Amino acid sequence: MMPQPPLYKAPSKIEGFGAFASRRIEKECQIAVWDGPYAHELPNDASAKYYMYVRPHVYLVGFGGDYPESFINHSCNPNSKIVWNGDIAILVALRDIEQNEEVTFDYGLPPWCDKFHCLPKVKEAT
Repeated sequence: MMPQPPLYKAPSKIEGFGAFASRRIEKECQIAVWDGPYAHELPNDASAKYYMYVRPHVYLVGFGGDYPESFINHSCNPNSKIVWNGDIAILVALRDIEQNEEVTFDYGLPPWCDKFHCLPKVKEAT
């Protein structure tokens, strides 16, 4: 009997679709692995929405569609994190994740990117 995949795609309260745990996932367990395909620039099509920055001019490009791993939403209070092994991104549970709970991680974008920035904004001197 094949094990049940750990994630499924469903409507999210965060944004659009999200990835949800199909079974309980214990703290520190591996949830997903991204090991390609790689691109040196983002494509000029809808797949450019699903990517992860690896290093300058190297991106992991997601598949979108029905692959739930492509729909993991950002959170400033995530239940998982990315651990890097070279250019391979491994998603690991930060705590126990209950069945049907949305899986999230902090995208960790730099302060100049307002969309997913978690730290409080610094007020400019007047």
